[in-house]
Amino acid sequence: MNKVTLNEYLIEGLGEVNALIAHEVQVFFKRFPQRLAVQRKSNTNFLIQDKFKGQIEVSYEYLVNQDVWKVNVNNSIHLIENGRTKSVSEISIEMIKYIIS
Repeated sequence: MNKVTLNEYLIEGLGEVNALIAHEVQVFFKRFPQRLAVQRKSNTNFLIQDKFKGQIEVSYEYLVNQDVWKVNVNNSIHLIENGRTKSVSEISIEMIKYIIS
């Protein structure tokens, strides 16, 4: 009998989800090369150089027990609720909104 919990499956799959989110965010900002440069430190942490705002540091993580994505933009924390029911693109779009606001 398999005794692996659903949360363990979720945590294993988060690596792939994090990579997809990071890729979508990076692709969005690379469309503006005259204004932005993106340095991806890891799948959950990157720096954005903005000629107008300066350096923007972004990190994020999924909190399994609370079902929220915690997005940290320059030490300002934002939560994306109902993380399991949203697609990667929906999560990425919400993160981008927090980054550019």
